[in-house]
Parts: sequence; C-alpha cells; structure tokens
Amino acid sequence: MEEHKAEEQSTWAKWKDNYILTIKHEDTYADKYVFRLTFLKVLGVLGGVLMLVSILTALLIAFTPLKVFIPGYQDIGDQRPFLELQREVQHLQEEIGKRDIYIQAFKAQLSGHAETEEDAMQKSVPALSERGLVPKVKEDKILRDHVVQKNRKANGFKVHLAADKKNTSIANIYFTPPVKGKVSASYMPDKNHYGVDIIAPENVPVLATLAGHVISSDWTMNTGYTIAIQHDNNLVSFYKHNSSLLKHVGDKVRMGEAIAIIGNSGVLTSGPHLHFELWHRGRPIDPEHYIIFD
Repeated sequence: MEEHKAEEQSTWAKWKDNYILTIKHEDTYADKYVFRLTFLKVLGVLGGVLMLVSILTALLIAFTPLKVFIPGYQDIGDQRPFLELQREVQHLQEEIGKRDIYIQAFKAQLSGHAETEEDAMQKSVPALSERGLVPKVKEDKILRDHVVQKNRKANGFKVHLAADKKNTSIANIYFTPPVKGKVSASYMPDKNHYGVDIIAPENVPVLATLAGHVISSDWTMNTGYTIAIQHDNNLVSFYKHNSSLLKHVGDKVRMGEAIAIIGNSGVLTSGPHLHFELWHRGRPIDPEHYIIFD
C-alpha cells in the first residue's frame, strides 16, 4: 500500500517537475530564449488554446454565413432568403415563358403562318353535340344581328354582345378606323390573309386604331413599310404596305394619331392600300367584327 502511494506521489511529482526549454543561436550557440515549463503548464496552455479556437469557431458558425455550409445546421428562418429567391426565379421563368409565347406568335404573324381565333376555339372547345348542349335558336341569332346592325349605324362601329363573344374583354372596345375606304379583301385565315385590305388614296395618313406603344417599325420584303402597336387588353394592331412611317419603336401614340402614310410598298401589293390586322392574345381576329371602314 505504501509502495503504491509512493508511486502515485512520484508520478505527480514528475508532472510538476520543472524543465527548461532553451532556444540557442545557430552560429554562436548563445541562449536566445529560455522557458521554464512543467507538464501541467504545457497542458494548461494547450487546453486554453483549444478552448479559444473552439469558441471562435462556434462564433463564426453562429454569426456568419458559414453556417449554410454545415449540413443540418440551417433552420427555416435561415432558409427564408433562399425560398424568396426561388419564388423570384419561378416568377421570372413564368414571365420568360409568356414572352416566348408572345414572340412566337409575333414571328408567326410576320411569316404569314398563324393560328386563328377559330382554330384555337376548335382545339379548346368541344362541339355542341359532344358537350350535350342545345344549340342557339334561329330567332335568337336574328335578334342579336339586329342589335349589332343598329349599334353599327348609330356609332359607326360593330359592337358584339358580350354573350356572343368567345372573349369578352374586347367586346365593348371602340376602335378608330385606321383609314376610311372600301375593303377590297376581307379576313381570310384559310388563305393566310389575317387582316383586311382597305383601298385609300396615296399620301393619306394612317391612324392608330387605339392608344398604345409602337413595338415594330420597319421594312420587309413582302409587306414593305410596316408598323405594329401594342395596346391594352392584349391587343396588337399591324399596318402594312405604307409609303413611309411616322413613328419609331418605343413611341407612345394616342388613338387616332397619324402613324404612317398610305402607300404601295412591298412585294405583296398591287396598288395603294392599307393591309390592317388586329391580333388578340397572340391570335388574329377579324377587324370587321369591330370596325367599319367605309
């Protein structure tokens, strides 16, 4: 028993024994630094350094963005900026998708290959027999036509009843005729003619049918000097075969403001006239449903 205690005292004494750590000059062997150490002091210093490093590391993780790189550390509050960023990205993707659809429709219009309003309805709306609905009676159609003709004579515009339109957002919009004249060619989408041709004398101004912003003002081989205006309610109007253009891309125009001069430019023309097109939600519609030109 006494021997065991003697060994423990001897071991403890070794931990408290003093040691000298000397740093000498390489050439002269002179003492530069002398440290008196014990094992306990060395362990205490190492323990303090490790504790200080641990505290600094914990502070860096808790109060700096470094914590996002540690799996499982983030909470829902920390992820809020990423969730908001994800929503913004999704919103931008939706806007880009809408823009791509619009650009495709715009390119289709310029190339002469477009999906008409009737084509879209045939794809999206089943036949009456398939839906099990009762078709309109003849007398109802006669009454509606009578009301339309009455409004046409009173106001100089064709106004369709809201219930008779597939898209009610433009049913009661009043359009200014871009020019006054005889319609020489009507809307014929089956023949790739997506507007109307209005005969008018040379040098007559072409007017904006609605207020809006000019989105295209250029010359093409087939349609000559062409201008396009973006209006509210997803409407776009096109004015083709002009002799000159009075507005540039980005210009804001008022309803009835002169935007071009009647002409005979382009390959697809045989005399002074205006080719006028009206598009709604990326599809051409018949302008004569809404405007009277003569």
